[in-house]
Amino acid sequence: MTQAKADGGRTAHTPGPWDLHGCAVVTSFGRGEIANFRSPRDGGVFERCANARLIAAAPDLVKALESCQRVLADLIGGDKSLSAINIYAQAIEAELKARAALSSSRSDQQ
Repeated sequence: MTQAKADGGRTAHTPGPWDLHGCAVVTSFGRGEIANFRSPRDGGVFERCANARLIAAAPDLVKALESCQRVLADLIGGDKSLSAINIYAQAIEAELKARAALSSSRSDQQ
């Protein structure tokens, strides 16, 4: 599925959010399986589930990185009309998104 992005680019991956069901990554809205890590050749069960968590967090990680990129662009001169307070508020929001996405991707979090 292709999803239009705000900057005019296209995303070719299945839009998130994605969830975990065991060591399988599935869409949150019933579109099916994204990845399956049930095979023993994919590593031990803990490694397979850690890989699945990382992949399930990918849509949130992309959104967080896009937020960080926008804030950095504003800081280095993108939008001159934004006040320092506005940019600071955006930076706080971007950092919170990044923290949440990273937390959900880490194997010690579930």
